[in-house]
Amino acid sequence: MARDFYYKPSGRFSPSFFLYVLLIVVVAAPVVSVVYIYLSYYLPIVYLNILVTIGCGTVMGLLMGLAAGLGKVRNPVLVIVSTIAVMCLAKYVQWTVYIPLVFSASYQVLGITFGERFLTSFYLLTEPATVFELAGIINDIGAWGVGQGGTAVSGVSLLVVWIMEFVAMTGAACMVSKEKPKFPFCEETKAWYGRIPNKVEAGIPENFEGMKTDIENGRYGELVRLAKTAKEEKSGGAHLLSLLFYKPPSCEQPYYLQINQLRLSGGKKKEGKILLKYIAVDGESAREIRGNP
Repeated sequence: MARDFYYKPSGRFSPSFFLYVLLIVVVAAPVVSVVYIYLSYYLPIVYLNILVTIGCGTVMGLLMGLAAGLGKVRNPVLVIVSTIAVMCLAKYVQWTVYIPLVFSASYQVLGITFGERFLTSFYLLTEPATVFELAGIINDIGAWGVGQGGTAVSGVSLLVVWIMEFVAMTGAACMVSKEKPKFPFCEETKAWYGRIPNKVEAGIPENFEGMKTDIENGRYGELVRLAKTAKEEKSGGAHLLSLLFYKPPSCEQPYYLQINQLRLSGGKKKEGKILLKYIAVDGESAREIRGNP
């Protein structure tokens, strides 16, 4: 039976995480929201709008991941819930920017300048009832059409588009932010593990599942042999495994290993599917696999 060497987050966190989240809500989210609304509004190509939506979510996810790292959060659920909450607030901010833009640029019912739009947005931040009322008006009228001179999308169809936009943006944010709390953390020193930048290549074994079982039981002979063989090759052939080690803050703690499958693309090796992630390896065995004395 394999021993449980895989890293498992403790579920703990520092209260300072909520301070970093507050900073994101107050400082970063409004900036990202303004940039997103203006880019998505003035970009004429639908596919670019999709990329901008996912890009906005990715940026917010990176910020939440940064907050999780600084707040030493080892609780993926907390980070995901916090990310969804922040994205809801960010979406509200986006609406406060979008509404003045639509009514002045598209409907031309507000003769206001660029600066006055921002003052209107600040006003709308404190008027959620007004925001929902104006959003309903936009939904009834429609704000954009499909094709040259097409009928404006409105009603249920527009509502579905808005929901899909929010889901895509929030999904991208959660996909990015949830990785940090899963990253190896030393509970004794209260510090994150460090990534060793130099990766080790190894040939893929005939029976990977068998080697994986050996690694799960603390036996690394096959992996050492494959890494040594790859290192000694002079031709620089296409090895199929990439070994990435994470160094502990304290010498008493184990290393963690991640194994990726390498793939060739355009004559270059690129990281592919993750075959094994965050499994503990003692320091001596890690050095042996890496070929260090």
